Amino acid sequence: MVRGEYSWFDAKYLLHDEHICIISKEALDLERLPELPQIHYKEPKIKAASSVPSRFSETIQAWWHERYNAPPTITMQVDAYETCKEMVKHGLGYSIVPGVFVSPKDGPHTVDLVRKSGEPIKRNTWMLYRESLLELAIVDRFVHFMKTEHAS
Repeated sequence: MVRGEYSWFDAKYLLHDEHICIISKEALDLERLPELPQIHYKEPKIKAASSVPSRFSETIQAWWHERYNAPPTITMQVDAYETCKEMVKHGLGYSIVPGVFVSPKDGPHTVDLVRKSGEPIKRNTWMLYRESLLELAIVDRFVHFMKTEHAS
């Protein structure tokens, strides 16, 4: 199971997709976003095996550069989405997070990221597997179960 887009030479199945969204304590004027304090999620060094930006970060950067000429005003960097949410709840800024980490009971104002073309920006969760391994009964049953549980 992987989140995001990865090159894969064999079979894959989309399990889930989720919006990427801006969360804030109150509604924001998106035109003013570059000057507002951002609580930036950055992968922990332990998880980030290299200094190459994650696909999630690249997606956010592409969206940002499509809309703004100025960089974001990053006032804090944190390594957990839950920390981002708590900082936002206390009015310390806005953050950009996967929608799976936000629920209505959390209370933040949310805005889904959308490309200028109108296409929503989402992060996919894929099940990657080798077609040849479906010959193994346990693998075949697991793949069938996952497809049944995550049918579109």
